[in-house]
Amino acid sequence: MSNVLAVILAGGQGERLSILSEKRAKPAVPFAGKYRIIDFALSNCVNSGIYDIAVLTQYRPHSLHDHIGIGKPWDLDRRHGGVRLLQPFIGRQDSDWYSGTADAVYQNLAFIMESSSDYVLILAGDHIYRMDYRPMIAFHQQHGADVTLGGVVIPLEEGSRFGILETDRSGHVTAFVEKPPNPSSNLVSMGVYIFSWPALRDIAKADGDGNVLQGDVLAERMTNSYVRSEGRLVAAVGLDNVVVVATDDAVLVADANSAAEVSGIVAKLRGQNRSESQQHVTCHRPWGHYRSVDAGDRFQVKRITVKPGAKLSLQKHYHRAEHWVVVHGTAMVQRGEERMLVRENESVYIPIGTEHRLENPGKLPLQLIEVQSGPYLGEDDIVRVSDSYGRA
Repeated sequence: MSNVLAVILAGGQGERLSILSEKRAKPAVPFAGKYRIIDFALSNCVNSGIYDIAVLTQYRPHSLHDHIGIGKPWDLDRRHGGVRLLQPFIGRQDSDWYSGTADAVYQNLAFIMESSSDYVLILAGDHIYRMDYRPMIAFHQQHGADVTLGGVVIPLEEGSRFGILETDRSGHVTAFVEKPPNPSSNLVSMGVYIFSWPALRDIAKADGDGNVLQGDVLAERMTNSYVRSEGRLVAAVGLDNVVVVATDDAVLVADANSAAEVSGIVAKLRGQNRSESQQHVTCHRPWGHYRSVDAGDRFQVKRITVKPGAKLSLQKHYHRAEHWVVVHGTAMVQRGEERMLVRENESVYIPIGTEHRLENPGKLPLQLIEVQSGPYLGEDDIVRVSDSYGRA
């Protein structure tokens, strides 16, 4: 099967579930004891041979994040692919919280592009069903479709609760009406979509020249193109039908019709053991994320963000010391037998070999700068003593 990225939409509030979803997202509602509703989508993916999964969260995500962790129960704790938890955030180059399915996908187009997948499978995280997605993906490929929708037949009298599909004899969708009072068909959408890249690009909001520009971008005499910058200025002149994605560590330039072939470039990078193919500058973890700022001989600088109420593993390093400077929020730090609060503009030093843990006891994200120093700074120099996410 071709490379497939599954994007699970798991930010819904689930108002119809009343108190069950009052303090957690609907996909995090317990099901049959130790399970959660989102387990169905995750298990369906793994049982379909899909191990590259992004979960888009929003409403009260902490319970969901704790449940999924690094994906170990589903064999998703992998070096390549695995499960990543993505939240919307408001910043200089980002619009707002997700306002629906299309907007959630739109806000993560750059992430989808970087995944170098041939196809993107969009799923709802709050549906209870069992499905092998491989036949649907094969159908999509065989028909050269831009978009393939999963549907199911229900009693006509229940149709007003769902999105109604109308198709011709060959299966082409001719109409899609959301929750009509008088449905004309009993074929309803399952909330399962397969996209090819050109069709997915069309979700974005194009300007008068057919361009989608995100971030710090200047364009002259450019048409029908997608350009995104996650930092530095990108200027484009005299181009048509191209895709340009500029991140902190790499720039992709491709003909839009060949964008799905990025996987071949990624394979070459992995063959050369390039760091760009191993991990992004921003690495997401169950407790938050960190971003590499600078690195050199015997030192590395990271910007770390810890979610409210989250904590890193109790760990130690054999080859590096760490210096933490809190820039926003308050950190609870365990260093050996000590426990201390470290506030904004304060710092703490972690010697080589000392057991330590970082925790955010507050209600706002904790942000700090970490300076590592030592002869070896690899991520595999982490000895976990205990961990809330099953990694010890």
